[in-house]
Amino acid sequence: VTPTSGEMNLSLSMNGTVKSIPMKYELNSNQLKVHGKMNVLDFALGNALAAINKACYKLHQGKTWPDVDLLILANLKKSCE
Repeated sequence: VTPTSGEMNLSLSMNGTVKSIPMKYELNSNQLKVHGKMNVLDFALGNALAAINKACYKLHQGKTWPDVDLLILANLKKSCE
């Protein structure tokens, strides 16, 4: 029996850095939803964040946070071949 919800770790590789990101998942009928958060500073992306902060200074009122929400949605198809 497959659990319909739980926790897992996502191995994410970006900018030469590999991190394990804790994620939560939900399985409903044929759709898998996985969600969690990452910090861009963990992947040495501080310069990119600073560039976004500068470009969006007025829109973000000078505040851009390093946390990014991650969401993976997958429609599952049962196939027997």
